[in-house]
Amino acid sequence: MTPTEIENLLHRGATRRKITVEDYRTYVEMVAARPPVCPFEKALQLCELVDDLNEKHPNFKRFAQEFFEEAARQGCTVEQLWRAMDRAFGKKKPQKPRLN
Repeated sequence: MTPTEIENLLHRGATRRKITVEDYRTYVEMVAARPPVCPFEKALQLCELVDDLNEKHPNFKRFAQEFFEEAARQGCTVEQLWRAMDRAFGKKKPQKPRLN
C-alpha cells in the first residue's frame, strides 16, 4: 500500500467511527499488536473490512461475538473453529449416485 492509500483508509476509518485520525491510528496499531501479530497495513485493511461488514450487515457484530464466545467454550482458537465448521458444513462436490 502506498502512504496515500494508508492515509485515506485512516481518514475514512476515523470519520466512520467519529474519532480523530490519531486515535484511529492507535486503534489499528493495537489491532496489529494482538496475536497473531500482523503488519500495520494488514491490520488497517482488516479494520476497514470489519467496519464495512458492520455497515452492510447489522447482525455481523453479534455473529462475530457469538463465534468468538463459542470458540472459547470449545477451548480452541477462532481459526480452529472456523476450519472445523468449514470441514463439517463446507461445500462438497456432489457425488454421482451409484446404480447397482
